[in-house]
Amino acid sequence: MRDSVKEIMVLSLLATSLVMPAASVHAQLAVELDTVVVTGTRTERKLRDVPVRTEVVTKAQLEKTHARNLVEALRYQPGILLQKIHGKSGYEIVLQGVSADRVLVLIDGKPVTPSTGSSVDLSQLGVGDVDHIEIIKGAVSALYGSSAMGGVVNVITRKAERGFAYGVTADAGSWGDKNLGDAWDLANKHLLANVSYKGPVWESALSFNVNSSDGFDLDPDTYTTNGDQGEKIHVDAELGFSPHEAIQFTYKPAYYHEDLVKNTGVFLPGTGFVRKKKVEKVSKYSHALLYRQNLSGDAQLSGYLVSENFDDKTARDVDATKDVVEDQRHAKLSFHKAEIQYDQPLGENHLLTSGAVFFHNELDQTKDGRSETLPDLSHDNIELFFQDDIFIGDSWEVLPGVRFQDDSDFGSHTVVKLNAMYSPAWFRRAETSIRMGIGQGYRVPDLKERGYVFNHSSIGYIVLGSEVNQWEDDAQGVIDLSGAKVLDPEESFSVQFGIEILQEAAYRLDLSFYYNEIKNLIEAERYNGDEVQDLNYSVYRYANIEQARTQGFDLTYQTQLSTMLGFDFSYSYLDAINELTDKVLPKRPEHQIQAGFDIAVPRWKSEFLVRTTWQSEEFTGSENTNVSPSWHAIDLKYNYQYSSRLTLFAGIDNLTDEHKDPSEAERDRRPEEGRFIYAGVKFQG
Repeated sequence: MRDSVKEIMVLSLLATSLVMPAASVHAQLAVELDTVVVTGTRTERKLRDVPVRTEVVTKAQLEKTHARNLVEALRYQPGILLQKIHGKSGYEIVLQGVSADRVLVLIDGKPVTPSTGSSVDLSQLGVGDVDHIEIIKGAVSALYGSSAMGGVVNVITRKAERGFAYGVTADAGSWGDKNLGDAWDLANKHLLANVSYKGPVWESALSFNVNSSDGFDLDPDTYTTNGDQGEKIHVDAELGFSPHEAIQFTYKPAYYHEDLVKNTGVFLPGTGFVRKKKVEKVSKYSHALLYRQNLSGDAQLSGYLVSENFDDKTARDVDATKDVVEDQRHAKLSFHKAEIQYDQPLGENHLLTSGAVFFHNELDQTKDGRSETLPDLSHDNIELFFQDDIFIGDSWEVLPGVRFQDDSDFGSHTVVKLNAMYSPAWFRRAETSIRMGIGQGYRVPDLKERGYVFNHSSIGYIVLGSEVNQWEDDAQGVIDLSGAKVLDPEESFSVQFGIEILQEAAYRLDLSFYYNEIKNLIEAERYNGDEVQDLNYSVYRYANIEQARTQGFDLTYQTQLSTMLGFDFSYSYLDAINELTDKVLPKRPEHQIQAGFDIAVPRWKSEFLVRTTWQSEEFTGSENTNVSPSWHAIDLKYNYQYSSRLTLFAGIDNLTDEHKDPSEAERDRRPEEGRFIYAGVKFQG
């Protein structure tokens, strides 16, 4: 009965949204369309004019929805899947059905360390110093290389404002009866502080973001808990120097620290349920040096050097052995990247962009002091890219591009891309933009897939990189698997087509279709050779075992009837198939609907927001035998502008308390968190 009531509530809300086109206000619609974006062309363009289809989450949207990290920042974007990382506390992103290790996550155009060795944990990226977020779906930009087959998410940080500025945001909330402590405890606390200064020559900025959680538990009657206890701390700084009005140097250091604990456990044959605590400590240091110079003839030269070191220590401490800490893993990931770009206008109708990239990364991991990676596991890559932005008359813009890649282990490869935008004058009061994109994607196997040993034999399995030919078993000694097949790089073909109709300050309709074909998909498959028949656990190896197709469309509608009322609605359809088995790719729902209300009441200095999400059922495994149920969530947000500097806010996330059944954790992919109620304050000076 309770589920029926929930369904009626959601359907009624969505129906009301469709009848009242004043539902999720984008009072800043014109501001959003005039946002300057850089990801699609690597040159500054207004969102409304960029030929590569780009979606944007603006600073205003981040603030009014109270986003604390990149997961919450992307939660309401159409066609995006945010999925729990297996065995981790964080979340990863899936674009157009293409998995997270094939989506490139950037900060100001620079890469981010994949915390799992494959995909980026979005919960580790705060948004305290973020100006906006740019999203490109599909492999249609020639300016990004390996790991961008599914698309690009580029976080653009805010620039220091003229003079001195500062801000403080603090909020706290509770999961109620799901708190690990008392129901009235403030189980989650968040603090953000930033300060900046910009003068004629020097500029600087500092941002401090900390989130502290006491954790939560979906089922208090069991030992296992669901939400981690601990802290996540982000510190970001920037120092800029302009010796000349045409030259800019910027140094950007960053630090991230994570210290988390969660109760967990496992059933072992003959032993029963073994209680454990999972402990994880992460430290990340990043340094970036940027350079930009305006040259004669409106040409520009820019580049950067970036280095990042990621240190991850995990352990599973068994309660019964107080003096021993088991499964101590220590992973070290690092990368160094240098890039240079030159932009040269040729007359009024051409803008040439060219550049070069050098990239080096390393991976090393130990378990209980023994190595779990091949010796000297590293990778080098050199890339060259070229693009010509061609303007043809008043209606056409064509953007051909090519990218050459020379890999230290897989040789050279070239991909080509082509984008175009046609702007017909079909309507007197509305702008029409038709965007088309076609491109090739290419991804070399990452270091984890090649040379990694993930030994979870104590709970029934082990995962080996494709080049790992032997490992040491505690009972059997050295296990030798000779003759391993070398992985082939993945390749993809992507087609994107969309039409946008816009009447400024009135409505925006965006319909986009996509098709992605991926060959040589790398996945872990079970190995059943004679060498492992006597082992009491399963052995998996990375191999090229799949060929996949994803296709579908995203429909977005935004409208604003007045300064007080507005509406947005989106529907996403996804058809994702393993073409070798003709089965649906798991963890990819076919349907997703989002809608919401924004109601501004100037007399009360208030703004009310409602966000609703509905997602269809999805298969949880490649055999398509287990199905996770459909789910919905309703979020409420409130902002009160007490003064020009002080804002009070509050919210309820997951109002209907829809969440997964913790006893079916692997088969139930509904939201991880239950109802969360919070309030906060923001001060800007």
